[in-house]
Amino acid sequence: MGKLIEERKKVAALLKQILDGALSPKDALEKWTTREDDPSINATKHAIEHFVDDEDIRMKDKNYEEQQLFQLRKFMERLTEGRSIDKREIGWFTPHHIGLNAIFKKVWMKIKGH
Repeated sequence: MGKLIEERKKVAALLKQILDGALSPKDALEKWTTREDDPSINATKHAIEHFVDDEDIRMKDKNYEEQQLFQLRKFMERLTEGRSIDKREIGWFTPHHIGLNAIFKKVWMKIKGH
């Protein structure tokens, strides 16, 4: 368990660098640690991939940007403490939900007139 907590803290450090603007999300993904046995680390990776994919929306919609940054900060805080991410939040950042997120993104863009 100690190694897992250590790896969660490394992921939290990457998130902090992203949020501080010291590291691009794409560069963070290149430094990523993979833990197939930890849904929290894997969901965080998918959240960052989602963040990269949604750059165009964030440029046009500051509320959306605030929501994404809030979510990344929340993940960072939990992982910094070595804690797991809430299962409901993990559910939105797993591969099978990413396809649904893409659909929601298209609908959101149509609603916002983009």
